[in-house]
Amino acid sequence: MKLTTIEELLTSKRIKPVYLPSYIPELNLTELCFNLMRQQIEKNEPRTFEELKLAIDEVVDMLNQKDLTEYFRHCSTYDFSEKSDQLIERVIELTFGISLKGS
Repeated sequence: MKLTTIEELLTSKRIKPVYLPSYIPELNLTELCFNLMRQQIEKNEPRTFEELKLAIDEVVDMLNQKDLTEYFRHCSTYDFSEKSDQLIERVIELTFGISLKGS
């Protein structure tokens, strides 16, 4: 029995392998949610532990009410052939809700 490489097996099935870096924060739902949390907390500028706890609770409530489908869709439809500037624009748009296309 001849052993074949994964790449040869994929090629024989007409599947193009996509090689990813070991870590892509743009595809990590936890990173996306924590980034939103960090931004909201920085916007509130809590000065005491109680204010920080309240800000965290507010963001958690907001995340619980938010439709996270957008985050899942972003990760599942990620286009690895994008140029880096396009990738940065998409991450900014998803993270901050700001579209750079009109500027």
